[in-house]
Amino acid sequence: MKTLSKWTVTLFGVGYLPKAPGTWASLVTLFVGGLIIWNLSPYFYLLILFGSICLSLVCIHLAKDNFSQIDASEIVIDEWIGQLAALWPLVLIYSPHDLPQGETAKIFTLIQEGWGVNWLMKPELFGIFILNLGILFLGFRLLDIWKPGPIGWVDRIKNPFGIILDDLLAGIISGFIFFLIMLLLLFGLD
Repeated sequence: MKTLSKWTVTLFGVGYLPKAPGTWASLVTLFVGGLIIWNLSPYFYLLILFGSICLSLVCIHLAKDNFSQIDASEIVIDEWIGQLAALWPLVLIYSPHDLPQGETAKIFTLIQEGWGVNWLMKPELFGIFILNLGILFLGFRLLDIWKPGPIGWVDRIKNPFGIILDDLLAGIISGFIFFLIMLLLLFGLD
C-alpha cells in the first residue's frame, strides 16, 4: 500500500523529474483536465477533483516516510489538485454536458453566449480553449510559487491537509481572478 501511495503522490513518477517537478505535474494536469472539461460532464470533473483530494490526504499520510520531509518536492499530487481546481471557470464556459436547469441555467447560458460557446463544442473554439488553459496554468503557477497572503499562511501547515490546501487555494484564487477578468472583458465596467 505504501508503494502505491508513493507513486500516487508523485503523480506516477512525475515528481521524480529532476527540474521543476511541480511545473511538470501542472502540465500533466492541464492535459488531463483539458480532456475532461472538453469532452465530459462537469460532474465528472468534480468527481475527479474531490476524489483526488480525498485520495491524496490518505496517500500523503501513508507515503510520508518515503521522503526526507513531509512536503518534499517529489510530492506533486498537490499541484495536480491545485491546477485542476484552477480550471473551474472552464467548466462553466466550455462544458457541453449536463448544465443545470432553472434560474442557474440562465447564468450559464449568459456566460456561454458571452464567450460564443453553444451547446455543442465547436472545433474553432479549441484554440481559445488552449489559450485559456495556458493563462490558468501561468496564474496557478505564479500563485503557487509566490504564495501571497492566505496561500502562504496555509503553506506553513506541515501535514497532509496543509500540503494540499495551499495549492487548492492557489488554484481556486487563480480561477476566480481569471473568471473576474473574463467577466469584465465581456460585460465591461459599466
